[in-house]
Amino acid sequence: MIFGQGLSVEISENLEIVSRTLDGRTVAFDALSGGTKEQLALIGRLAVATLVDADAGAPVILDDAFGFSDEQRLAALNVILGNVGRTSQVILLTCQPDRFASIGGAETVSLG
Repeated sequence: MIFGQGLSVEISENLEIVSRTLDGRTVAFDALSGGTKEQLALIGRLAVATLVDADAGAPVILDDAFGFSDEQRLAALNVILGNVGRTSQVILLTCQPDRFASIGGAETVSLG
């Protein structure tokens, strides 16, 4: 949803992302932009959360995530978080709630 169908990632034995291949072009994880690293890291965390328990998932806590994401990718991330949030608990702490206003089914709690 974020990178399109031409995406694959290489994962190490320690479950770390080693590289990303997009449309046949492979780039080492360390050479990717900050936003791309952040987005891939989230996708990895969400994948592991759903693998822990396919029905209930594992909780995922995010603290002011996606500071490097453009609006188009942020919109896609909102959809992904909403989908995963149907089966896993996702707690998103942010001081910019408007960035996440389009997450479907989210419950918002203001601490201010």
